Amino acid sequence: MRGPPLYRKLLLACANPDTADAALAQTAALAALCRAEVVLLHVAEPKEYLDWAEKHQYDRVAPLPIDALRSFRLPYEPLLARLQQAGVDATLIIETGEAGSQICRIAREETADLIVLAAVDRGFWQELLHSSVSGYVLRHAPCSVLVVHWDPSSGPGG
Repeated sequence: MRGPPLYRKLLLACANPDTADAALAQTAALAALCRAEVVLLHVAEPKEYLDWAEKHQYDRVAPLPIDALRSFRLPYEPLLARLQQAGVDATLIIETGEAGSQICRIAREETADLIVLAAVDRGFWQELLHSSVSGYVLRHAPCSVLVVHWDPSSGPGG
């Protein structure tokens, strides 16, 4: 006798498309196995928006925030296409704000069964200087969390 699928909806949270390969591969495999839907999420933090605004400060027409969100979406569309080509029902969400709290909020709103985080391995001093999104999500997530590590020394994509 076969029960209900373990996971129906997976939330893959990525901070950088260049470091998402390992997490993307594991999410696609798990989604195919469970016939689960995937929500690919990128949270543009305030610094990312400010960097975008600084690049566009000399535009003749003042840029609208929607243009920034569109530009944040572009690097993640190939990841979305890879999921869809693997036969996975996937959507892309771009949000702004503090990454940890937004990931937990979207997971709750989307009723995700599992959050998959693409995490970059950092050294001791870097970890002390930067807040850990994965640490926040592990403490506050409304569901299970899988952290897929990427080692920067292994090159792009892990």
